[in-house]
Amino acid sequence: MIKKIYDGVIKAGDIDLPLFNATFKELWKATKEGYGPIGKKRTEKSYVNQLRTNVEVFSAFKNHANIVDLVTAVEKVTSFAQFKKVAQSLNTTYNVNWLQAEYNHAVGSAQMASKWYNIQDRKETLPTLQYDTAGDARVRLDHQKLDNIVKPVDDPFWDVYYPPNGWNCRCTVSQGRNKKSKDRSGLPELDEMFQVNCAKRGQIFSLKHPYFDVAASTEERIKKLIKAA
Repeated sequence: MIKKIYDGVIKAGDIDLPLFNATFKELWKATKEGYGPIGKKRTEKSYVNQLRTNVEVFSAFKNHANIVDLVTAVEKVTSFAQFKKVAQSLNTTYNVNWLQAEYNHAVGSAQMASKWYNIQDRKETLPTLQYDTAGDARVRLDHQKLDNIVKPVDDPFWDVYYPPNGWNCRCTVSQGRNKKSKDRSGLPELDEMFQVNCAKRGQIFSLKHPYFDVAASTEERIKKLIKAA
């Protein structure tokens, strides 16, 4: 891929199909690992297909962002050897460090997506959710402020604060019959990317992720490239 970028074969706005497919394969593997067994209901299969599409689109936009940074880098070097060194550093960032964080997030997000699907099935008899942190010293202060809050399943609170609420977030929810809502003042303001109930929207990765911050024309081009892949 970096040779094609250096030679001008791959340009900003393109995606590299081999790397895109490899990324999607890893993140979809993580999603399936987190989600667990899929039931026989047609609605659940449709829901999981939504998750799959989101992971596919995310993988393509990630690849696009990677290529944009590489194209920018190639303009600042005078030899392929120099470019290769920069490209290897970017590869470590995108396809080792960030990919590991994204893999972990896909596992956790898929776990919460599976839980959300089942929550909807049981909400008539179990109408409330309680926010639960992992309860140890690693819990973030912002997430501690949410611990033990109880709200109805369909309360707008869960549109913002349903986990995961950050990279490597370990928070979850427990469903119950307690109809009394426990509130708390001073709720944290999450990073914009996590101010959304991805499970409710059938997403693993929020569309507020920086990878998706592109011009409308670029977004349309990437989606066409995905369909053609």
